[in-house]
Amino acid sequence: SKYFLDGDDSHAKFAIVNAAKDVRYYTHMAESAPTTGFIAQAVHQTYQMASLQGYGQAYMPRLIDAMAALNGVKRPG
Repeated sequence: SKYFLDGDDSHAKFAIVNAAKDVRYYTHMAESAPTTGFIAQAVHQTYQMASLQGYGQAYMPRLIDAMAALNGVKRPG
């Protein structure tokens, strides 16, 4: 990704907390249908984890940093 290679997150100006909210809307809809929505729930939990790490207001490309921190990996650059 452009962010991973160059550190430029300007191409995806959408906060992680907003993505979490949108996916949560979908999981609620799936629960009421009823249909399976376990992948969406896992995605929502990933966004929630990033938010709890302090990345909630960061743009989506920075999810890479949240996952790296969770796994003890340093992003190059």
